[in-house]
Amino acid sequence: MNRARVMITFLLTSCVFSVLGYSQVMLQNNSAQPDTLERKFRVDFAIPDAPAFQLLDLDPSTILRPTTVREFTIAFSDFASSGSSITLPGAFAVEFSPGLIINGRTLSREAYEQHATWYRLRVSAATRRASGAAAPTEVAFGLRTSFVDDSDLRCNKDYVLKATSTTDKINEIYLQARLRAGPQGVISLNEDERQQVRELNEQLKATWADEKWNKTVFDVALGAKGEAKDSTGKGFEFISIAGWASYSLGVSDWGQCLLGCKLSGERDSMSNKFLFAGSIAGRVYLGSSTFKGFLEGQFSKVEKQNFTVLANSGAEANLWKGGWLTFSGGLEFVQGLGNPSIVTNMKINLGLADLIGL
Repeated sequence: MNRARVMITFLLTSCVFSVLGYSQVMLQNNSAQPDTLERKFRVDFAIPDAPAFQLLDLDPSTILRPTTVREFTIAFSDFASSGSSITLPGAFAVEFSPGLIINGRTLSREAYEQHATWYRLRVSAATRRASGAAAPTEVAFGLRTSFVDDSDLRCNKDYVLKATSTTDKINEIYLQARLRAGPQGVISLNEDERQQVRELNEQLKATWADEKWNKTVFDVALGAKGEAKDSTGKGFEFISIAGWASYSLGVSDWGQCLLGCKLSGERDSMSNKFLFAGSIAGRVYLGSSTFKGFLEGQFSKVEKQNFTVLANSGAEANLWKGGWLTFSGGLEFVQGLGNPSIVTNMKINLGLADLIGL
């Protein structure tokens, strides 16, 4: 009797597994679930400067470009020495989202959407050592979040539907592999099927990146910068605090308009008092998600000092997955100084999760 019961239980269990095996996909080995996991909705958008990096004053532009949150990014700049030769970068910054780091690879898209403001909060730190033995070491810290982000595909209902539809096509490929392997076999895709899966995923990301790169985003940020006499931190003191607000608005699928302002208090080297400073800037991007040029105008004023006007242009390019290069050049006019001066800047920004394939 016991043997018969064991046999019946075994047959019923086998039937259940057979039905499950042939009616749904048992996703394994690099299968994607973009309708479930937050990280499946990550798109390689441009990586702008972190607030802490912007405080190092490497770029005459004060606009802090808004963007979709990433888990962890790093940035390099200040490639020129005092003799104008190319050197190792003298400025370095990191920015990360505590929420995305803590939850890691298990965060669901639904959980992200419910607490988007928290997950979009980013912390940044930057440092710069200017050339020269007596040059001080600058250290900066910043916070940033996005209150509006229509380019964040994790909260985009249309993208969720499209991604789910693409997942259904991928699941069909895995279903055929399951049928070949049987209910107890190991799913193994042939080369043609693996190529189909890669193409479906890449086509989905590329299409939506081109459509969503320039959508409406509204960011606010705070930061502070300090200065030490040397790399050991001796004589450290805060020399500036700042706040930013920036807003982007798309033009069709080929353009983007940015408006930004910065308010700050900066310590005067002569009087040692903090002076009020402010700037307002506008920028226009033309291009696509992977390569775009821009034109920019900016007006800045520090209390008790002459105003400054910047006319700037440049471009940014996605050179490799997770890697972005930005370069710019322009003219800076300072009231009362006569002829304008030429200003240039080059930066490399890296998204680590994309770079290492997480």
